[in-house]
Amino acid sequence: MQIESQKIWRNIFAVFFAIGVLWAAFAHSPSNSPIAPPQQRQPAYDPNALNRWLQERNRFSPGLERRLQVEWQSRALKSRQARGQETPLTAAPGEELNPTWSPDGRTIAFSTNSVDSNNDKKLDQNDGVGQRFRIWLMNPDGSNARPAIPESDIPPTVPKGDELFPAWFPDSATIAFVISAGGVTDIYTANLRTSPVQIQRRTFGLRGVRKISVAPSGAEIAFEQNSQIFLLALDTGNIRQLTTGGRNRNPSYLPDGRILFESNIDPNTGQPGTYFHIWVMRGDGQNPRRITSGNQNDTEPAPVYFTNPNTNLGQQFAFAFTSDRNGNRDIFLSDENGTTIRQVSPVGNRTQEFQATVEPFPAIPGNIERIAFVTTRSGSQDIWVISSIDIFPPMLSDRLGNPKLPQITPQINLPGDTVTLTAHVHDPESGVDKVYAIFKSADDPMFLWAVHSEGFPDGASQQNPGDQAAISHEADWMIVNFDPNTGQEGNPPLVNTLELMYQANEGTNLGEYWRLIQPYAIELFDDGTNGDQRANDGIYTRRIKLPPTPRDYYVTIVPIDKAGNMPETLTYIALGTVYFIGPGNFIFGMVMPERDAPFSPDITIITTQQGRILLPNRALSAVPNIGYDNLVGCTSKPFAADKDVLFVSDYACGQKWTTERARGLGNFQVFLNYPGIPTETYYFGDIKPRPLIVPYSLQKGVILRGAFHCPFPFSSLVAVWRTLCRGPVPDEILSLYLPRSFVDPVLNMTRLHAERSVVWLAPYTGSIWVDEKVSLEGPVTQGKLARFLSRSGRLLIPSGQDLGWALTLNGQVTNDFLNTYLKARFSRVLSGFYGDYSLDLISVYQAERHKLQGQLIASGIHNWGQGLTFNEDALTADSPPQLRDPDQERHGTASGIELLGFNRPDTTYDPPINPSQYNPSFGFMGDGCENALVMDTVEVLTGAFATYTYLQGGTNAGVQYRDPATDYRVVTFFFPMEAMNNGFKNTTIGQVTYVEALVFRHTLMNYIMDFLRTGVIAGKVVDTQGNPLEGFTVRAQIGSLQPQPIIFGGALTQRDGSYQIIGLNTGVYDIEVSVPGWTSRLLRSPVEGVDDFDNATSFVSLNNDFTMTKLPPGAISGKVTELDGTTPIVGAMITAKIVADESGNPIVLPPGIPSTYTTTTKGDGTYRLEGLPNATYEVTASAPRHTSVTKTGIVVR
Repeated sequence: MQIESQKIWRNIFAVFFAIGVLWAAFAHSPSNSPIAPPQQRQPAYDPNALNRWLQERNRFSPGLERRLQVEWQSRALKSRQARGQETPLTAAPGEELNPTWSPDGRTIAFSTNSVDSNNDKKLDQNDGVGQRFRIWLMNPDGSNARPAIPESDIPPTVPKGDELFPAWFPDSATIAFVISAGGVTDIYTANLRTSPVQIQRRTFGLRGVRKISVAPSGAEIAFEQNSQIFLLALDTGNIRQLTTGGRNRNPSYLPDGRILFESNIDPNTGQPGTYFHIWVMRGDGQNPRRITSGNQNDTEPAPVYFTNPNTNLGQQFAFAFTSDRNGNRDIFLSDENGTTIRQVSPVGNRTQEFQATVEPFPAIPGNIERIAFVTTRSGSQDIWVISSIDIFPPMLSDRLGNPKLPQITPQINLPGDTVTLTAHVHDPESGVDKVYAIFKSADDPMFLWAVHSEGFPDGASQQNPGDQAAISHEADWMIVNFDPNTGQEGNPPLVNTLELMYQANEGTNLGEYWRLIQPYAIELFDDGTNGDQRANDGIYTRRIKLPPTPRDYYVTIVPIDKAGNMPETLTYIALGTVYFIGPGNFIFGMVMPERDAPFSPDITIITTQQGRILLPNRALSAVPNIGYDNLVGCTSKPFAADKDVLFVSDYACGQKWTTERARGLGNFQVFLNYPGIPTETYYFGDIKPRPLIVPYSLQKGVILRGAFHCPFPFSSLVAVWRTLCRGPVPDEILSLYLPRSFVDPVLNMTRLHAERSVVWLAPYTGSIWVDEKVSLEGPVTQGKLARFLSRSGRLLIPSGQDLGWALTLNGQVTNDFLNTYLKARFSRVLSGFYGDYSLDLISVYQAERHKLQGQLIASGIHNWGQGLTFNEDALTADSPPQLRDPDQERHGTASGIELLGFNRPDTTYDPPINPSQYNPSFGFMGDGCENALVMDTVEVLTGAFATYTYLQGGTNAGVQYRDPATDYRVVTFFFPMEAMNNGFKNTTIGQVTYVEALVFRHTLMNYIMDFLRTGVIAGKVVDTQGNPLEGFTVRAQIGSLQPQPIIFGGALTQRDGSYQIIGLNTGVYDIEVSVPGWTSRLLRSPVEGVDDFDNATSFVSLNNDFTMTKLPPGAISGKVTELDGTTPIVGAMITAKIVADESGNPIVLPPGIPSTYTTTTKGDGTYRLEGLPNATYEVTASAPRHTSVTKTGIVVR
């Protein structure tokens, strides 16, 4: 109980220091001295990294398949070239130790007691053994071996002892080394480019000095002395100790200035343990943390030059090391978190391999860095080099390296159907060993939570964590557990992937994660069985019987080569939940769901006398991924186009294996692999869990909005078509979502009623590997949507942050769909910024495009920036009232809103983040998807206008267009709508203050749908007795009190008196019933395109009912004469025809009301037409041998 109590209070203390940034260091280890909590940092700008990425982007252009083709074809070509695997560099009878590669890659320094007896510049079996160890140099192929310092250059003041442990300075001209003589082990440096060599003593009278390493700055030397690590400042000669306790050895600088070392400290107890493991610490000795673990000795770390732009090893690994984990000492590679470890020494080798040194960069660009090491293969200790290391996973390609997407045929099925899965797999290095497939249920997403306390809306302080919130983020999907031969589902039928991730060292141990999911993987074959047509052709196949439950399936392909490589990566879905719990000790991660409640976060809310504290119980440090995920899919679920919204999920699942773009963003210091972040559920409020808000104050309440935190609260009202599962959307499906044309019975003209619309979610166009026949990235789909729009279709593209970049190949080509239909133009450089980056070409760096503002173009019926709370009345209310033409209305001024993607600590923007009403202590609030990293900026073409612009770092962000010829309508966002920040605010009701969750994305979707769709006005017309009146004309118009009101549509009442006026744009209309013989009636009614609540159902303004009163008849009278105006014409025919209502508006007469009335003139030429209903008439007089005369505009009231 005492231990538990301490744990709880430690974690309570942690909450008080919660911050919202995921730190790079996985710092779980105690420090030897107290350190300050981490400080909030602005995103770092790395010009070199940025330039490298811009070059790569220009080289490959958008479309991941093109990049894969270049890389994989290069690998396939190299595999056919002769290359040495392992080569001895020395074979002398003496001992060669401590090899170290020069930073320029040209020379290997080492220590040896061998001598070149035959002067052939090689140390081979023909040479002898000397009296002491000397520092020698040789080329990487073992040639030109010679002493680093000629014997004649050593002055008498330098003792002639053993020269040991060489280390290079960054200039590749100077070395540091240890001379051991008479029990004294001092550090010396020597400039090898001077003649004679200049030797300088750096320490005086030290004993027990062993391994040394020079800092990347060249200003300091880390060294081991008596199993502790010290730091020597070369300018002053001062020495200070970096480690204490246990045994800490073999320091080795990483390129970024941190120090690797080996230690036997147990981080759980702080005491010496049984085994040595690899650790890393800052250059000043702070923040030590253990990297490797287990019941084995991991020693002698050697850095990989991962900061070098030509590195291949550095893409996956941070260092090499020696380990006895396989029974003898071998060389291994590891990433800096110890999650990916790869053996370099041949498997099964029983000799000793140790003291590795890694080539700084490959001699031939594109090759793998070589690793030199010491081995006992020939009996003595010699230096060998491994020149070909298989570190790459197998490729999904043919044997020439041409990328080939896996296929499932047929793709659309019924439950229990049998499908055939095929995958081309090739590994040009060691060969393919096994290939597996993992089926996941796209209908069963899994969520993690980020916990924040940086202003929801009250910020944290030193006294309390402020208002706290747990924000859900889509992370993965359930694994489908079934027998591929019978389709029978296992127990459980769906496997919780997040729980398996948590068991794998909180998501960080990829090897353990694969061990846990492998039982649910389905093996594919290339042996002529299980549906494979031809053995050993590189096409792995399996016939698979689908389970009886209808589902959409995402399928992951897991190929493994004979060296044990497989595609694997760690993905960070969101930033958050970082806790400082003591000196040098942090806990962080994405909060797990409850074990038995996957839509609830696993948290504890602690209530004290002071307030409430939200305490996470379990968290993942990362989301592991094994294999090529989300490249292929299928479905056994029927599709019905019976909903008013077709939601096309175009690879919205993302692909976690893709890391190229996220890693290459030079102007972001991020850990998010943004193309690996799923986005679909951010649009459905009944699927994505709503925010959990915990105010610190006990007197504060919470106002939530149910499922309205997402654009569509009810997914059941939306027809979802996942292109990965179903393939391309057929034209016939799209045609079902076109507006229907009809003849307006009042206006007698053809009009459109748009009851339906299409939402096309393609968040990662150009950045992931897709089937271009089904994706918006390809011309086939663009052509389909162009045809859809040309037929008056209504389309929203809500997440196009890479759309312009991808469709124009980074501005290299024009794209007709983008220019002609979306009315936007992308350029590589636009208004002084990169189209795909928020970089100013003059000042180099600008704030990222993470804040939007509206274009003040025409005050709209809907203001897209103001509807921040649920069901807020955002219809324009003018004072005094103004006529607003719904057909001409521009729907959208828009105020500022923040996009998520990275923490933006900034309070200087004017206007501030909207919604604001908080003090952004860490600049973050909201519950959007954190994938907004590479938003495009575009030019708006003629006829369209910018709904949103970027506040900084770019120009236009959103484009809205209505075609005057066909009335197609389209809204395109060049940022991800799912990343828009809903936000929170304080709301006071009476004496109580509440945290109110805003619903900006829901309201914005409502306004967009109102623009795309048309609504209906409906009601009933009866007489004063309640009897239905059939055939009465009902008009929707504006300006009814003006001389010429504008009529937008009309309808005739049915037999039961009901009517519907369809095809009305969003607006406020006057509804008028005007029938001859009856009183005119006028109502005012608003019309919208969709229902305010669900944003999907067509809007119908109901109960616009009229009660009509019959009027007494009127009369028209007059006189018909000859042209002299006096002589009457007797018996002339008088015809009065109803042409409009009494206001002059068009009308259709109901049954029972004749359209014409006739009489003849009397003897005095006069006439009188009795019993006329009130209307506008056209009166004609005609007589034999006379021309007819017609008078218009005769009104009977």
